[in-house]
Amino acid sequence: MTFSLSQNNFTMAEEKIEEFKEIFMSIPRNEQFSLFSSLLLSSDDYLKWRLKSLINTFDTPDFVTMLPPEIQMQIFSYIDGCSLLAACQVSKKWNELLKVFDIVWKKKCLEIGVCIKDKPPSYPWIKAFSKSMKQLHMIKEGSAFCEKFINLQNNNTLVKAVDYNDGYLCTVSNDDCISIWVLDLNVPILTFPVYHTVSCVKFKPGFVMVCGHFSGILTSWDLSEMNDLCYRVQNGNFIVPINYGSTFSLLLMKYKMHGGPVFSCDFDQELEVLISGGGDKNIKFWDIRSGALLHSINSDSQWVLKVVLLPNFTETGHTVIAMRREAVDKYHWPKQAHHCSLDSSEAQNASKNLNLIQLTVSVPLNESDDVFTIPGFQINNRCIGLIIQDLQEKYATLNLFDLESFKKHATIPLQFKARKFLAMGDRFALFLSVGKALYTSSLVVVDIMTGKTVGSQTIPHSKMTTPDGSQLAIGDTRWLDGLRGWEFFDDEFLLGKEENFSTNVKPSAYSEHEFKTDYSFDECLGRCITNDICRKQIPKSLNSERRFLILASGLKSENGKFFSLWWRRRFDIKTKME
Repeated sequence: MTFSLSQNNFTMAEEKIEEFKEIFMSIPRNEQFSLFSSLLLSSDDYLKWRLKSLINTFDTPDFVTMLPPEIQMQIFSYIDGCSLLAACQVSKKWNELLKVFDIVWKKKCLEIGVCIKDKPPSYPWIKAFSKSMKQLHMIKEGSAFCEKFINLQNNNTLVKAVDYNDGYLCTVSNDDCISIWVLDLNVPILTFPVYHTVSCVKFKPGFVMVCGHFSGILTSWDLSEMNDLCYRVQNGNFIVPINYGSTFSLLLMKYKMHGGPVFSCDFDQELEVLISGGGDKNIKFWDIRSGALLHSINSDSQWVLKVVLLPNFTETGHTVIAMRREAVDKYHWPKQAHHCSLDSSEAQNASKNLNLIQLTVSVPLNESDDVFTIPGFQINNRCIGLIIQDLQEKYATLNLFDLESFKKHATIPLQFKARKFLAMGDRFALFLSVGKALYTSSLVVVDIMTGKTVGSQTIPHSKMTTPDGSQLAIGDTRWLDGLRGWEFFDDEFLLGKEENFSTNVKPSAYSEHEFKTDYSFDECLGRCITNDICRKQIPKSLNSERRFLILASGLKSENGKFFSLWWRRRFDIKTKME
């Protein structure tokens, strides 16, 4: 066989190449191998290297890309999410291949605890997983939260009771001085004294604040003008918050009374019903407007440690859950039983209707001499949770009961000594445990689906002021329903480019200097005026991302200040990662 060579190089003519291919394919395999080997041995090193690279691509085909999509999805569903993210970096082909399997990424989001019900519809599942995985990693590493000590205004006593609601914080100092704080500015907008020693507090911004007292009475205080204090602007300047010197200027009503200290209270604005429980072993129902006692339930010989009102819990009525030392009781009364008037005679009729309240189910506690139940319980959309601790305090379990039937749903062993059950969402629960260092506690996050401890954070120790821990308040609990990594790490989402979260506020209004938290009150006002921003104008998504409270508590030995724990803000996260 002869080859036609050009004058300048030694390439074979196209027709001779085709002729050679036909001859090569017609001879037996062993002769093909001999001919190919002789050609390879006679080649120089460069050609051998090129041939080796070419043969490697033929010898290791990408079999995954050759499979049908159904088989690919089945294979990927068995691989953990972190490995899939690593596979996305193998090549562009693999990256494009993995992005399209939304069903797989949705499954991986469920596995790590992403709150899929709050994911924006147009937000990609792969991004939801990657951003939430970063958030989960920060919780595990202990870098998700940052702490801040906030000084009281003109007060040098301990904080003994706190409550949080919708971006506002209420604190009660040891000298019974009430302060309502705007958490965006870390300044109190309302400060006033109360008489009698406060044991617990519950408030709703713009409506009312209720204080329980160790003397057995309850008092309610008018907060209807509170929003005007926040938002009112006069002659281009914010109005300075009012410090009420008179104890009667905001007092609405006194509720008389319990025969012992009030440990817990709860109310509903629509029902206009206030419930309370305390050391006299009674649960009392009050008309929140008139102060009339509507009904009373005696709990035998045990203190009532906690009461929670669940209005419209079912289609037919309302529910109250109360905890005693020996049991957790569930009471129910029909919807038509609640009152609609402030008239005293009609309030008495309402009291007769409230006699329809029935004890529907009860969970006995402390049946064994080897264990005891930690005071307090927490509720999510499906369950009620209780902590059972052994007497030696070596182990604890989280017992979950169905919220409707009170039948035991699950038992989750905890790998730590639990001091307080703080909060529970649909996916995660928050506990207070004993700290490793002296005068410290540990905030522990547990995945209630898997029973695994997700992460922990060391916080200062606080002294329990009531059995349910009135000196502790939990902030926004949405994150306990599931991870939302896009709210922390996605700049486009945070700047309002998502369809459902668009905003007209200029991004420059949230520049780096906005993240400073130690401004004086005058600086805060000046800063707001300069930027022409009123708190009303801040979009909720950005406001939540900037100021996301986890926990607030009084301190055991620090006078004139209280402790707060926040989600680490976006600017701080970026700085830390850089």
